[in-house]
Amino acid sequence: MSQALVYYYFNDFGSTAYDDLKNPVVLSIASFRKFDKATPVYVIDVSDQKQEWLHFPKKLGFELFRQNHALKHCENVVHIPENTPLSLPRLAKPLDVFELSLYCNQEVIMVCGADVLFMKSPFPLRCDFSKSFCSGSGLCYFEKSSLNTHKIFETWGSLCLAAAINPLMQTRIIESTRRGPRERPRLAHLLNENTCWKYLQHKYTYAIEELSVYDNFPVFHTGNTVYDLSQIRCLHLSHNQHNSNVPREKRARFVLHFEELKETIMEVLNEEDIKLIFKEFECDSFPLKHLVKIRDLLRRLPE
Repeated sequence: MSQALVYYYFNDFGSTAYDDLKNPVVLSIASFRKFDKATPVYVIDVSDQKQEWLHFPKKLGFELFRQNHALKHCENVVHIPENTPLSLPRLAKPLDVFELSLYCNQEVIMVCGADVLFMKSPFPLRCDFSKSFCSGSGLCYFEKSSLNTHKIFETWGSLCLAAAINPLMQTRIIESTRRGPRERPRLAHLLNENTCWKYLQHKYTYAIEELSVYDNFPVFHTGNTVYDLSQIRCLHLSHNQHNSNVPREKRARFVLHFEELKETIMEVLNEEDIKLIFKEFECDSFPLKHLVKIRDLLRRLPE
């Protein structure tokens, strides 16, 4: 069955797209192209300012869609909830991604976060996407013609729209982030598509299957479980309370500090490409088994 990889990108940090280390989409695609040169890759760029991508779309073989995000017309009616940041471009993500999936010719769509780096090919997919919407914090897969998929995107998109403009729904979604009746809502979380996704999972019954940890491995939070690191297919440079002291641009430097990732990227991008992205890239590298050492190293890097 035909497949496609989709990224959703917006830049509000003042950098340019090709060297954006907070959302390192170029590095993510480069790591994917090491293992898969044929699957179509689409990038939806909804940044307010026109982004510079240089030669990377041609070199890495991805198609770029520059457009306004689906909720752009709501900017004048957005309700900003007290003490809770709201990200309108992110709330538009499920609407824009599903629209693109209907446009493209491929049937199986894999939506990838810009902070996901590939250690192996993600295909063939491990979960049964013909029956379920397969989801993780950094990746999701779906079969676009599935009735289940249509229902999920219709509900998810509606929740995201309500989260942008409806104070009542904002309160309900924020309240749902409580872990217990006496705990305050976790207001540090953005009101975004991920918050709405968690609300959807709690309130509605759909066929949703969680991805294996090896398909979506969070590099900063492994708990006490011992994992077989050789089985990791995707590394997720996820942001949470466990790595909040590590700026997002530092987390992209895992690419340089992991021997396996650095070798992967250097097979796809040349030295000049790497210098364009990182400016300088000479640093100590360690095998993946030294994951803890690299995490600690990143925490000690100067600002």
